Amino acid sequence: MTMESLFGDEFGFDALASIDAQHAERDALLAAIAGIPMSVRENVGDSVADSNSPDADDKSGGFHEEGGLWGANDAGATVVQRAVPGKYANPDKTDRAEINLWNFKDPDHAQITSVTGSWHVHPRGVGETGRYFVQGPSGTDEHNRIGTITFVVGASSGRVYFYDGSRVLHATSLKSFLGGGQ
Repeated sequence: MTMESLFGDEFGFDALASIDAQHAERDALLAAIAGIPMSVRENVGDSVADSNSPDADDKSGGFHEEGGLWGANDAGATVVQRAVPGKYANPDKTDRAEINLWNFKDPDHAQITSVTGSWHVHPRGVGETGRYFVQGPSGTDEHNRIGTITFVVGASSGRVYFYDGSRVLHATSLKSFLGGGQ
């Protein structure tokens, strides 16, 4: 037996350690998702319903983004802030709908002093040519994360996509997410 075989990775221990680390990351993410307060989940459901409904700019509904932030206020209580709806966007004319999550609907509401996470809804609208918006996170979304837990809800797909700066980490059904499951 050589020193190389004694101390090398011929048995795949490095690969096993990598798999263990990946499982630990996934378990931590699932625990964080399970810990998202019901007040946030309710606001997410309302955001989907609002994105699908007409507003002052989107006369038929389904062609604008909705979303928000949540975190803690000075007293440590969970605060949810919904953003002003995004502008009307037609997938026949643009590849992206947008929203400014820092432009709050109710700026007088208790202020978030520590952001935990953010979400936004990708609209379900389909243009006259059959074009539609991407339902999962876009490259722009992945690079513009706010908070440690960031997700996109596909209004058309009915899926919730949790992501980091480079990829989708976990996806679940909107129904399961709103019911408190994973």
